[in-house]
Amino acid sequence: MNCFYEGENMLVIHPDECIDCGVCETECPVEAIKADTGSGLEKWLELNADYAKIWPNITVNRAPPPDAKKWEGVADKAQYFLPAPGEGNERSLLPDSEKLSSCDTGCSLIQSLHEAELKVMMGHRRVEQAVSFYEFSLERRVPLDHLLRSIDSFVELSEVRRELTPFYSSMARPSIDPELMIRILIIGYCFGIRSERRLCEEVHLNLAYRWLCRLDLNGPVPDHSTFSKNRHGRFRRSDLLRPLFDTVLQRCIREGLVGGFI
Repeated sequence: MNCFYEGENMLVIHPDECIDCGVCETECPVEAIKADTGSGLEKWLELNADYAKIWPNITVNRAPPPDAKKWEGVADKAQYFLPAPGEGNERSLLPDSEKLSSCDTGCSLIQSLHEAELKVMMGHRRVEQAVSFYEFSLERRVPLDHLLRSIDSFVELSEVRRELTPFYSSMARPSIDPELMIRILIIGYCFGIRSERRLCEEVHLNLAYRWLCRLDLNGPVPDHSTFSKNRHGRFRRSDLLRPLFDTVLQRCIREGLVGGFI
């Protein structure tokens, strides 16, 4: 247990390092450790947090202070608090081979401390999930032998835009990229995802699907209704899927996957 810090006449617990195991509370013989949720203990929580930052860490066992019995039962010990730091691990009454670890260390320290009935607050572990900045590459997350890498090497959609250009207006807001929609449909066909609603959910969650669709982690996935709208609109009027099918078939013939006859 590494959350204890030593002052001249008091130990404090670092609230961010305490794991809230509760062992020190139950092991303290005089019940001097209190949960930080109790009323009227705010000043002790603040004191623990402040002095744990500047006092030395202590992880070794210590014998009880010689005047421990003298302080037993004394009220309002806060007035005797000394802000000077202790010696931490620099002074130990036991050799290294006899030092305790984990919760045993904390229990022994707490027992020694509270025989003098000095106040120590059980700190509260503050968990923060702040935004992190890190480098992330989808390219490195998709295995080299993944099926979608093999499929991607055969996907050629350069003609899609040319075929669809006459069916888009020169005004209004930009549309969903038609190549993105075709790539999403390819994923659905290859992995048997027949529901377009579920297909969009899978593309949103799956890194390999995002990689094939050329979407980064924050890239928005089209709404499922976009596909039915285009299927019954631009795709049907332009007859886009027929030349796309013919292109795939011709490539399969060149690769020797089909014979080119019925």
